[in-house]
Amino acid sequence: MKMFKDAIVLFLITVVAACALGAVYEITKGPIEESKAKAKTEAYEKVFGEIPKMDEVDDCLLEDIAEKIAQEGRLSGSKINEAYLVRGNEYGGSVDGIILSVTNSNGYGGDITIAMGVTCGGTLKGIEFLEISETAGLGMKAKEEKFLGQFRDVKTKSFSLPKAKLEGETEMDAVSSATITSKAVNRAVNAGLYAADVIINNYLIID
Repeated sequence: MKMFKDAIVLFLITVVAACALGAVYEITKGPIEESKAKAKTEAYEKVFGEIPKMDEVDDCLLEDIAEKIAQEGRLSGSKINEAYLVRGNEYGGSVDGIILSVTNSNGYGGDITIAMGVTCGGTLKGIEFLEISETAGLGMKAKEEKFLGQFRDVKTKSFSLPKAKLEGETEMDAVSSATITSKAVNRAVNAGLYAADVIINNYLIID
């Protein structure tokens, strides 16, 4: 009988704890999502500057781009999460450039997600991290200006790591003692540059 009572008590404790966790989740879910949305908006403004209007890029075009990226070994692990056309004014207007969110799954600590802005002329205006969980003091140095600065206001088709420069590429400085992190960022940036080039060419033709 005592064992039965203990089981009932344990069950009730488990139910109460689960309900409490569920309640906490519901209470914090909204603020957490708002905080993430705010951080993403701020990152988009950092990588492009003033954004009068953004229009989502057509899903079908993004699906085509995803297929091409999956076939490119140098971009392995990369995924375009979302992409927006930056318009000249709040009522529309010409396309000034592209803002993208790109994830590479090959970071040392898991997914690395960046925001990046590219002009219609193919200039990378900058990148910012939306998600990164690399090793403190090593991979996390990627968040420092010394690393991020090399991706600001650069016109290139892609970046290469040291000793791997090809024609049309710009060599990037890797984070010291963080080769895996550097490769993941390199692939994410190059996937974004490729996607931006396809999107720009597509919309400049139809606009």
